[in-house]
Amino acid sequence: MVNRNEDAEGFSVGVHLHLQTAVATGKDRFDITIRGWEEGKFVLADMPDEKKSAEIFRIGSEWVARYILSGKAFGFKTHVIKIQFDPKPLVFFRYPESIEALTIRKYKRINIFLIGSIERTAKDGTVQDKVECVIRDLSRGGCLIDTRTNLSAGDKVLASFVLPNGASVDKMPGEVRNVRASGDDHFAGGIMFSEHAEQKRAVDTFFDTVVNEAL
Repeated sequence: MVNRNEDAEGFSVGVHLHLQTAVATGKDRFDITIRGWEEGKFVLADMPDEKKSAEIFRIGSEWVARYILSGKAFGFKTHVIKIQFDPKPLVFFRYPESIEALTIRKYKRINIFLIGSIERTAKDGTVQDKVECVIRDLSRGGCLIDTRTNLSAGDKVLASFVLPNGASVDKMPGEVRNVRASGDDHFAGGIMFSEHAEQKRAVDTFFDTVVNEAL
């Protein structure tokens, strides 16, 4: 985690935020543009042109925001503190207490914060259960997740999440390679993606894009 004061590139006007509701099962996702901020108080952004914007971005609603800036992937949690429609629709988010960030130019694996889920499957491919998780790091070949469910090495899974560039990865096939305890009632699980999965294209494109921006 890095504090905003320690990272001068934490925000920039015109940067696109990729928003997802903070609840693990949330399906609301939007791309919005940062229009300004006041450190320690709020981040100001355009409100999506949605008929139900006032309901979706209700005061107090919690969100996870992700974006890419200067070759870095950023993520933070926030909540709505105010919305306005005149003279234009805008939404005010609480200024984040901390922002997760890592320059990936020097790393094959990046620290990240993505809300996602995995479905464990049987040998015949049928889904046995669904586990909500947070993806803590990501590489082209796999990821490390944090969950409240104790997985088992060898579990076949389908991983779903949204990348910082807004691209959706839906039901990426993979296998749990290792599991360890990670605090009270939490477990960390390493997942290796299937090498030739079609869904890997989105992950590869994300890494290619961020690396190119860093050069």
